[in-house]
Amino acid sequence: MLRLVVGLVMLLVGGYMFLDAVHVNNFFTSNQTIFRVSGFHVTSGVVLVPLFVGIGILFFGSWTRVGLALIFGSLILLFVGMLFSVNLSMRSMSFFKLVSILTLIGGGAGLMLSILRKGV
Repeated sequence: MLRLVVGLVMLLVGGYMFLDAVHVNNFFTSNQTIFRVSGFHVTSGVVLVPLFVGIGILFFGSWTRVGLALIFGSLILLFVGMLFSVNLSMRSMSFFKLVSILTLIGGGAGLMLSILRKGV
């Protein structure tokens, strides 16, 4: 039981230190190109038009399947556009800190997995 607790603490501390070193940058704007269709740039602002049309169709009461398809399709395209706009980078750190992070994550995972081999 002690191995599990120590391994979990090591894994959590190493994971926190790793996530603390990651810098997330987002450049999602309304004029960002999500994808291109035969030379036409489909931006996230253009994707909002079918979303509004789908909401209007849904509240009007007719063609609910068409309205739901427009709404979900637009939301999926907006979500994909936001995912593609995320930029992850590591902050500069010393070699000692990097080795410490990797040792904590690997050692903690190893201690936790050793419980499966030996049994509790």
